[in-house]
Amino acid sequence: SRQSVKGDGSLNTDSDEENWNAAEKLKNRSKERNIWTTLPDNSYIGNWNNWKEENKSEIKNLFDQTGNTIIDYHNATSNCSSTSGVETGTNDDLKGLINFVRGQDYFDYNGNCNITEDRAHLLGDIYHSQLVEVGPPDANSGFTDVNQESYWRAKNNYQSFSNSLQGRKKVIYAGANDGMLHAFDAETGMEEWAFIPPFIASKLPVVI
Repeated sequence: SRQSVKGDGSLNTDSDEENWNAAEKLKNRSKERNIWTTLPDNSYIGNWNNWKEENKSEIKNLFDQTGNTIIDYHNATSNCSSTSGVETGTNDDLKGLINFVRGQDYFDYNGNCNITEDRAHLLGDIYHSQLVEVGPPDANSGFTDVNQESYWRAKNNYQSFSNSLQGRKKVIYAGANDGMLHAFDAETGMEEWAFIPPFIASKLPVVI
């Protein structure tokens, strides 16, 4: 498949199945997304979706480690004070920040005070990011010199490893300016998961 980045920063590809746009595929899917980070007491292995409200205490610990404070964005005197879910204090803002990253319009970008709907654009712009497609392994194991990497493959049974993974899905990896590494199904364009590096996560209270 061929991949490119469109003028609006969204990922576009021509695959064997269709010509898809990752930003369009992601619309209205904030609650379905798999978003994860490394949390000390919460494994992501086999789940890939620990960036959720129920893990708010552990996620808040990421903020605290770098001294960043969540702002009481929605309160009794804010523009959207009559909106359901608004509380005094930052408990609602912690949950709102978590869900904003998932794609919820908690900070009311469109100005309608509906802070539970999805944002118009869930995918951050993809600029200056090297797109990498990973699929079934197909590296060469034929060698003519013991100093070649293919020699190491041949001596370590790479061919057997390669044969066992010929059915592996093709996935495109791309970094975006939302701070996440995104993994997309190369054939369908659907987001498989997105990873938030802990150091990036710790900065969220001051960059939103």
